[in-house]
Amino acid sequence: GELGFPGFVVSDWYGIDQLDPDPYRCVVRALDAGIDMVMVPFDFERFIADVVAAVEAGDVPPARVDDAVLRILTVKHVMGLFDGEGTGAPSPSGVGSPEHRAVAREAAAASAVLLEHRQGTLPLAGDRVLVAGPGADDIGLQCGGWTIEWQGGTGPITPGTTILEGLRRNRPDISFLHEAGGEFDERAAARTGIVVVAEAPYAEGIGDRADLRLPAEQAAIIDRVRRRVDRLVLVVISGRPILLGEVADRCDAIVAAWLPGTEGDGVADVLTGRRPFTGRLPRPWPADTSQVEDPAAGGTPAWPRGHGRAL
Repeated sequence: GELGFPGFVVSDWYGIDQLDPDPYRCVVRALDAGIDMVMVPFDFERFIADVVAAVEAGDVPPARVDDAVLRILTVKHVMGLFDGEGTGAPSPSGVGSPEHRAVAREAAAASAVLLEHRQGTLPLAGDRVLVAGPGADDIGLQCGGWTIEWQGGTGPITPGTTILEGLRRNRPDISFLHEAGGEFDERAAARTGIVVVAEAPYAEGIGDRADLRLPAEQAAIIDRVRRRVDRLVLVVISGRPILLGEVADRCDAIVAAWLPGTEGDGVADVLTGRRPFTGRLPRPWPADTSQVEDPAAGGTPAWPRGHGRAL
């Protein structure tokens, strides 16, 4: 009533099972808390029996069940599910439309945070730029988990634009030489190099890691490219702050791109100056593992909350 919310509340997948060791108590506590639809994909018969038993025992008022049912039926009615004309669900045909992709591109650009910048490094300039790193030309890495599959994937798992493709579209006058591992020809050199490091896709607890340092193999790519360029730009694709350590000292510009999604050209927009950097850190970026384990432990973070440079 206070929020004027006309919909219904849904639990997470088996979410209520973590409320109490006793499944019956889980049901009682969940309904009492105001959950209207409980996600029990396999044990629904047990859930139904527990709800009936809870009502009969007086642990859940019938009015609470009526309220939940009314909310669910109301939404189904608004969607047209009772009109006999199909599901009434919104058509998925608009997903991935040019209008949707334009918004996603804008979001990718607006959320990118310029952590460090040495004057003259960005926007990109010159006639040649070396591009390396696993995330430079990989939509799956840009998207992370919960994309097509639960744990996501690598490669062209869904239509979109990679950061490399966006760079080439934005600046066709620049030759972007790409080698994922940074193993460029001995004669290859450029004023600027870009290395896009990336976390492997993950979702939920599958992505838990005790060590958030940049993997050694990706740090090695940075070293290889650093030797061939005057200015080095590091782009970090990740779902959380990655500990960069001494790697940061070898870079002239560092961009936190987070998980930009399918429209990697949004990241290319800020790298090429098509859009300004406006992103700010929502929380401090830790300098070491101790600050990850206990954010209240103190110490100076690598970059503080609210940090974000502008060109």
